[in-house]
Amino acid sequence: MKFAPDPLHAEALESALVGKEPTAETFAAATDQMNLQATLGDVYASAEYRAHLTNVMAKRALIMKAAERAAG
Repeated sequence: MKFAPDPLHAEALESALVGKEPTAETFAAATDQMNLQATLGDVYASAEYRAHLTNVMAKRALIMKAAERAAG
């Protein structure tokens, strides 16, 4: 898995969402499936912080998209 300036395709997250209801619990479980072990740290942020932030931002994006779709 590549963790450089290129975007990643979160296939495990997508697979965890297929056929599930769009709930906060589903989103939390799906984001936990992301492979963040290879996340890199640097002088600006640790690898642990970046992995945590990636998880939080993915959950927020899923919730926002679900809200948009619910609103029509």
